[in-house]
Amino acid sequence: MIKKLGFILAGLSVLVLTGCGTKYVDGTYTGSSNAGMHGEFAVEMTVEGGKITDIIATVNNETPGIGTDVVDRLLPEVIKKQSADIDAVSGASKTSAAVIDAVGKAIEQAAK
Repeated sequence: MIKKLGFILAGLSVLVLTGCGTKYVDGTYTGSSNAGMHGEFAVEMTVEGGKITDIIATVNNETPGIGTDVVDRLLPEVIKKQSADIDAVSGASKTSAAVIDAVGKAIEQAAK
């Protein structure tokens, strides 16, 4: 019963946030992370009209090929979902963690 109530409350909070059209403050935000394999990973995120419209990697020290693939897969997913709550790329969990962490920091700034 308590577990079921937890799921219901979590679902309602998601509905409230998405139903209210959770918006971000327009502007350009940056985030960085050292959670990857090879040092710093950083992004620049643009918010227009309260929505994330663009994210670019400004520093990417990850393994060439793998790091680029992860960025190419995850950044569009963040824009689509308007959230850093996305799945990691299989086989590239550390690079995925760096991307998600950096984007999450930029989103935190935009949500204030």
